[in-house]
Amino acid sequence: MRSSNRQIKSAFSALLSDIGYPVYSNFVPAQVDPAAYILLSGIADTDASSMDTNDTDVSISVGIYTKENIANSGDLCDLIAEGVYQRILPNPQAVIDLSPDFQNTVLKKVSDQSTVLQLNSFVAINRTIIFRLQILHK
Repeated sequence: MRSSNRQIKSAFSALLSDIGYPVYSNFVPAQVDPAAYILLSGIADTDASSMDTNDTDVSISVGIYTKENIANSGDLCDLIAEGVYQRILPNPQAVIDLSPDFQNTVLKKVSDQSTVLQLNSFVAINRTIIFRLQILHK
């Protein structure tokens, strides 16, 4: 059995790279200029093997973070989330290409949750979308 985490983060990052906002993996740099960014984190890997195959169920969190002065309607966060869905899960049969070492056989959304944080002069609206992938190890 091997870990598919690096390939999954890389594939998600590549799919989201043209969304118009920076995509980070596991951490955010000390200085972030844009009003929004995406953070890939929280990978959890569970063994789903049988006697004949090495399989895993892997979940990954796609965090969308927005910050606006005084008022934040959440529209930007929702717009970015739409872009995430269009690129990651555009239809019920969608899977992520993890070749040559792995095959994503099922891709599902586990949850989509928003939080609002109000601090002095700005309002942050964050959204976390968790996807689950069933992975066949080749």
